[in-house]
Amino acid sequence: KIKIENVLNVPSIKVLESLNNALNFVNIQIKAFEDDLNKTIKKNHSELLSLLLTIPGMGIKTATLLIIYTNSFRDFSNYKQLCSYAGTTPTIRESGKSKGFS
Repeated sequence: KIKIENVLNVPSIKVLESLNNALNFVNIQIKAFEDDLNKTIKKNHSELLSLLLTIPGMGIKTATLLIIYTNSFRDFSNYKQLCSYAGTTPTIRESGKSKGFS
């Protein structure tokens, strides 16, 4: 903080403008990265992307992330492995005295 901000306890216009400019720059970079990623996925995984987009509620971002995180689903030999990886299947853990779910 600059001295006047400490005295008045109000952010200066310059600081707010600087932060706003930095935020705008980051947002532009994120958008450019997302656009590039979408083009790459559409180019290299168009068939898989099309299949995923037929699932009700599945959008381009979720489908893209699934393709990336699962290595185009090559890292899993069946749906059970994928569900376990995603944490959508409860597992019962037992020791001699206690039982629990995770």
